Amino acid sequence: MSSAADQARWNRKYGDPAFRSGHAPNPRLAAAARALPPGRALELACGLGDNAALVAAAGHRVVGVDVSEVGLARARAAHPELLLIQADALRLPLAPGGWDFVICTYYLERALFPWLRAAVRPGGALFFETFTEAEHRRRPDFPVGFCLGTGELRAAFADWELLAWAEEADPALAYASLFARRPRK
Repeated sequence: MSSAADQARWNRKYGDPAFRSGHAPNPRLAAAARALPPGRALELACGLGDNAALVAAAGHRVVGVDVSEVGLARARAAHPELLLIQADALRLPLAPGGWDFVICTYYLERALFPWLRAAVRPGGALFFETFTEAEHRRRPDFPVGFCLGTGELRAAFADWELLAWAEEADPALAYASLFARRPRK
């Protein structure tokens, strides 16, 4: 999907005042944020800003990025303490190794994996969580392209120190969750 089409789709969703992301602030992310010393954090596809606010409450200086100006307007209204930037995650002009903590939840763009690996400073951490193919099997209308294969996320960061890992398929949600530290060397 093109950036413009993606932006239009999310602007329509966030334009509905009744729309919520469908996810409460992530308890696995909360635990990860508390486990790290406060630092510079970046959340990609921050949406309505609830997870970015959760990370900021743990003491991190958070920058949230999302393609949707409508979603960001709602995020700014709910979380005025956050620094929020409208941008396409695939076109972020950020320096490699500039982040202590990078967060990406329920947004899957495999082309970002190399950028994520580079964005986290050596010794910094990544929290990544999104749907797996089991979610598509549970909800056949859910696009399989937005789903990780079994073990795919863990394999993409296999050389990183694993701090927490889950790959779950329960009646409510099928997801993979990775909290990992980039090697210092």
